[in-house]
Amino acid sequence: MRTHPTLAASLLLSCATACLAGEAPEVPVEFSRERLSGVKAVLVGEVEKGAIPGGMVLVANRGRVVLYEEAGFMDREAKRPMRRDTIFRAYSMTKPITAVAALQLYEQGKLDLDDPVAKYLPALAGVTVAGATAESKARPMTIRDLLRHTAGLSYGWGASAADEGYRKVNILDPEAPLKSLVKKLGGIQLDHPPGTVWKYSISLDVLGRVIEVVSKKSLGDYFEAHIFAPLGMKDTAFQVPPEKLSRFAANYSKGQAGLSLLDAPAKSRFAKPAILHSGGGGLVSTIDDYLSFAQALLHGGTWNGKRVLRAKTVALMTSDQLPKGVSVRFAGREITQLGYGLGVSVWRQDAGPYGIKGEFGWGGAASTSFWISPADKLIVLTVTQVMPRTRQLDLKVKPLVYSARRRGPF
Repeated sequence: MRTHPTLAASLLLSCATACLAGEAPEVPVEFSRERLSGVKAVLVGEVEKGAIPGGMVLVANRGRVVLYEEAGFMDREAKRPMRRDTIFRAYSMTKPITAVAALQLYEQGKLDLDDPVAKYLPALAGVTVAGATAESKARPMTIRDLLRHTAGLSYGWGASAADEGYRKVNILDPEAPLKSLVKKLGGIQLDHPPGTVWKYSISLDVLGRVIEVVSKKSLGDYFEAHIFAPLGMKDTAFQVPPEKLSRFAANYSKGQAGLSLLDAPAKSRFAKPAILHSGGGGLVSTIDDYLSFAQALLHGGTWNGKRVLRAKTVALMTSDQLPKGVSVRFAGREITQLGYGLGVSVWRQDAGPYGIKGEFGWGGAASTSFWISPADKLIVLTVTQVMPRTRQLDLKVKPLVYSARRRGPF
């Protein structure tokens, strides 16, 4: 494929910049400018039809950003346009960060993946499985179970006795710390025996408390010292400080009547000091901050000369860790092509527009998403702020990005 003259010039310039910085020059995979141009059209189209208030898409290849597009508003009421330094609610994109924190402690020998969780959180020592008999006593949940959502926990969204128990105690009360969450959890039975079923749950919040106990730091302080500061993630935290509120996006709900304001920046709980440091969904971030985190995962645990994990540990994290016969389930549907590593989903095989084999990542409740294809040295981030979660943006962007490569399944 012939490279467009303008693209060739930009690649030459980036190579020259890298050489001046003392880096070994890399030639990125060639992308079709024509196909990548479709990303902007997708963004604009989603805004114009009222599906999203605004959005961003960033594509990075071999350590360099090859595409950034934005459209619409980060705050429609204030008429603030979407911009690259917009702070957004990461929600469940917090989970991979919590996983990295736990894996750092694992590398230091301060915890083992197969340790019982009760070793660190004694309140969970006597937890039993709903419907179990003395003869069918389940094994204890482990740290590995927390990381891969096989701990027998839930989110309280379903109709089981455990779900009802979560709702009664307001398990994710934002006005209570992680210590309180674990104490409440000690009085609720598990949904299923650990290691037998994948069920999306509060397990990364429980893991957050393990990190606090082992490190003797609050989860926010641990993140800042060991992940955010080393990777230069200056806008990622459990709170948006007053001086940054003008960059904080509004969050919207989507119903039959279209988009309506759900969470205004100035009135948001994220504008107040955080009491619950939710390892499962409490962080705010920016697209470039999260890109730095993703770059570290793609490049064997290192980015900009700072190592946050060993390459071997990243490989463990981003490979399928589910027991034999266990698959990811959503809305009662088993997705056999999709596995789960330690804090991230992993595609076991190609799945059309949904993903390719080896691709890993995760998304957040306000319709944010990131995915990484190690084979292509590729990172993609899609960001908007709409609830309930919609995948329309990333599902439309993904085929465009993959088909813009010189090689691709689409």
